[in-house]
Amino acid sequence: MYKKEFKIIFNEEDNRIKQGEYFEDIVAKILKSQRYIVKQRVNFTGMEIDLIAKHNDRNNEEIYVECKAKEKLSSNDIKSFVFNTTFKKMHYGYFISTVEFGHQVAGLIDEIENNSEYKNLYFFGPEKIIEFLEESNEIVKDNNKNFTESVAKMILSHTYFGVYKLYLFSGGTFSTKFCVTNSCNEIVNDLDIITKLQSYIPEISDLEFVDYSNEEELEKLNSANISNFEATMLETVAEVKRSEEWFDYLPTSSKHFIGRKDILMKYEEFIESIKSKKSDKRVFYIEGKSGWGKSSLVSAIRDKSKTKKFRNSEFIFAVDTRSASTNNFIALAFRKMIESASDEGFLGSGHSKNQINILSSYDILGSESIKTLFQFLEENNKYLILIFDQFEDIFRKESIFKVFYKFLLDINNFRTNIIVGFSWKSEIAVPIQHEAYHLWQVLKSETFSIDMREFDSKEVNGVINQLQNSIEFKLDSNIKRRIMESSQGFPWLTKKLCIHTFNEFSKNVSIDELLEQELNIKTLFDKDLETVNVNELKALRYIAKRAFDGNMFDATEIDEVIDNITLTSLINKRLVIRSGAKYNIYWDIFRDYLVSNEIPLIGESYILRIRPSVCFEVFSDFQINESIEFEELRHRYVGRYTDKTLYNILRQLLDIGLLTKEETAYRVNKNIESVDKTEFIDYLSKKFERYTPYLKLVSSTDEVNSIQQILLILQDTFKGVELRNSTWEIYTKTFISWISYIGLKGIEDIEMYSFDTILSNKLPSRKSKNQMLTFTPQKPIRDDIEVFLEVINNKDKIDIKSKNKFLYDLSAIGVLHYWKDDVILTKIGIQLSMIKSKDELLSAFSNLASNMDKIKRAIELITDNNITNIKEFRTHAFELVEHINSDIYRKQTLGKIFNWAIFITENRRGIFTEIN
Repeated sequence: MYKKEFKIIFNEEDNRIKQGEYFEDIVAKILKSQRYIVKQRVNFTGMEIDLIAKHNDRNNEEIYVECKAKEKLSSNDIKSFVFNTTFKKMHYGYFISTVEFGHQVAGLIDEIENNSEYKNLYFFGPEKIIEFLEESNEIVKDNNKNFTESVAKMILSHTYFGVYKLYLFSGGTFSTKFCVTNSCNEIVNDLDIITKLQSYIPEISDLEFVDYSNEEELEKLNSANISNFEATMLETVAEVKRSEEWFDYLPTSSKHFIGRKDILMKYEEFIESIKSKKSDKRVFYIEGKSGWGKSSLVSAIRDKSKTKKFRNSEFIFAVDTRSASTNNFIALAFRKMIESASDEGFLGSGHSKNQINILSSYDILGSESIKTLFQFLEENNKYLILIFDQFEDIFRKESIFKVFYKFLLDINNFRTNIIVGFSWKSEIAVPIQHEAYHLWQVLKSETFSIDMREFDSKEVNGVINQLQNSIEFKLDSNIKRRIMESSQGFPWLTKKLCIHTFNEFSKNVSIDELLEQELNIKTLFDKDLETVNVNELKALRYIAKRAFDGNMFDATEIDEVIDNITLTSLINKRLVIRSGAKYNIYWDIFRDYLVSNEIPLIGESYILRIRPSVCFEVFSDFQINESIEFEELRHRYVGRYTDKTLYNILRQLLDIGLLTKEETAYRVNKNIESVDKTEFIDYLSKKFERYTPYLKLVSSTDEVNSIQQILLILQDTFKGVELRNSTWEIYTKTFISWISYIGLKGIEDIEMYSFDTILSNKLPSRKSKNQMLTFTPQKPIRDDIEVFLEVINNKDKIDIKSKNKFLYDLSAIGVLHYWKDDVILTKIGIQLSMIKSKDELLSAFSNLASNMDKIKRAIELITDNNITNIKEFRTHAFELVEHINSDIYRKQTLGKIFNWAIFITENRRGIFTEIN
């Protein structure tokens, strides 16, 4: 006997009231078959109707009826029905559902039906609805003996344009054809009606319609050819491949899998929650950006299931979703998982793969043979786990996504020992107007999420160690540092950099030559392209474009567009990979680069360790087209810089690209036209447009106003680098110095001495206090203003050591920050530097100075006591210096406070002593 389903198709133009009335009319016909008539509406919301009905013959007998025409039922639906029937003190309760009862719901219904307290409650699914409609003569029972032997499933479709029976015919693996009759079993061959039904019912949308009134069609239907229908469906299910070597551009095998213990643990905890009956979910998804190791995680999970601990309880089958072409893919993948599990003995001798029958590509779990499989798995405590990798490609094929969506909901509803997972590229944003948007939101709420992350320092080091094992010597520390910094913690970039380094060593490139190479991603991709000839490049771009458009190059097209020799060469060069019958580029990011000639905006990354003024000093010692050996530079800076410091300065200039190195000599980058500060800053301004830490700083959605936030940006950028917090603080200030030196935006609101104490226990003590409360001026304010003017005119020439006290005053009132040989203007300082009028500048300084508590109190004392000279001031202002023990220092300090206070009072009266 075949399975029966019941579907209601409303007119989309009708409002919910009309849809509800249509549904109620169907329910009334069902109740009529049981001798009931509708007495009262209790709830009326279109797809859900609650009614009270009265029996025609038995006086005073009333029943409470809940009718559900929604996609999925929950246990709460059943519990609510039981409560309502009991609360309303009805004689009977009917629960009518157009969908089958899922595993959890069915279990609850069994409990209720086995409890004598609820013997007046009845539950009817789609097959019972059809039986009721047949009893009331609303439809005629099936009598089409010509084809019933081949029918896998019948769908009774109660539509606004008629009532139809859809018969799906088995075709080997699953249904591939269907025919239609009306409610009286009369043949329907009106193509308009057929097309309309296909548009509403996804399960038949891709099936072939058969007009069984046509003798030729009927003969074909009943012939042996029906078992070979699947041969006409060119669909390949390819398993996720895994790498043989660490440097293969394939998902990493368990042998080369690095770290990710926290992520693996999260997956294992989810599986354990299912085994221990703590979770009702049976679907998980792995989310992460392109190249973050989703496929490698899938491969590692699969490999782990082969170990002694798991091989008798878990069988994992991982498929590459990119090979999907038709709606049959999901069902074929499911069947292939069962076949593979059977071949490997996982299902035991008593459960053959040949016993499996799939009703249709849309109803994968509906057959009795699948339910028997469920039972076998539960009785033997075994779990089948099917994982779809590269799942985002499904969204390019909407009809496949609908099938996938239905499959996942069914997996969750049955809550048995079959688990499904899929990986998802987080950069893919489903537009809200896209048909799949709502379905995706539902899926996310029904599934368990496993989030990928970037590599940490140990994981980056793990990949580097694999490189070192291959080249059989320890990497130069500078090369290792460059890989760690350039990778930015991106798994794909870490691997790409290590593979590039491995290939360069294989070509006998020296360490010095490797150090001089640019390691930005565009350069690395262009290195790949240097290995191909013209025909191969053309083929590479063609394969990339086809994959980018969601229509991958197929094996059946070999020698038509691309010859086999060219394709084989690209595979051998590890630029193209095969997935089933499909061909794709080794990495999505490289594929996109081939199509758009654009690389992902990840920027360049290297830690700025040397201050900009020092770099400019050494850079300005060069001449255009001049090559200088290290020994010569060493001689020039003898006594000023040690060899190590000089080498680090040159290394920084090479990282930035201001210098290049040819063999042992350094020279100015050929793209730089002159060696002066203007050119230096112009070059750096452009360079910072792709410098990752700066890009993160200016694109931050949070207001960045503390040095701690910038420190965290650096740590986030250089995840593969492990340093002491004190070192991070130094590099943070150096980074800020470069931004200030170049004159870029982004640090105007930064409080330079606001490291979180959790991160640092070595704060500048003089700045850890509230300056407004405790500030005591060190120099006369006019002298401070003179130094400020020197800073804005040429801060590179400021001798911080000799100007320390002036800079202290200026820092305290908030116009600049300073340390070592760096002076950085604050937002206020920048605003002051733009004032052209001297009077306005003096007035601005007066306003800033008047905010300091001691200065404010001094002004009050001068005003209240009509003080006109320092002698009078000293007699009234002892409170301002009572913490100072030295009489001499007290006098000096009061003199400076008086100087500042008088400056402010003069400003308020409009009297200023001219500043040169």
